[in-house]
Amino acid sequence: MVQPNRTIVKTLEPGNWKYDASSNTYYNEISVPEIDDSVVQTKGVLAYITFDNKRYEILPDVLDGSTFVCIYQKGLFDVEIQNADGSLASPPTTAIGLKIVLVDSQ
Repeated sequence: MVQPNRTIVKTLEPGNWKYDASSNTYYNEISVPEIDDSVVQTKGVLAYITFDNKRYEILPDVLDGSTFVCIYQKGLFDVEIQNADGSLASPPTTAIGLKIVLVDSQ
């Protein structure tokens, strides 16, 4: 039996970006309880961002010279941003739509 994929829609709020000095990145961490041990161990996780709710960019991606990457673990999903040359990027000042797709796999 094929299990359906699961889509989770969230918003990365501009005031929630935090700076990580060890990686010279800004990150926005959100709670995603749907990412459980089973997802971490055996399923696929895809992520997309949108600035206008019309066009979605798959992560990782480079937009206007800044790299956006995602990292997840049980219960948490992070989006990180830094400039493509490794220098510090400014955190986004507007909300960013985030679509996370959990892909079942056997």
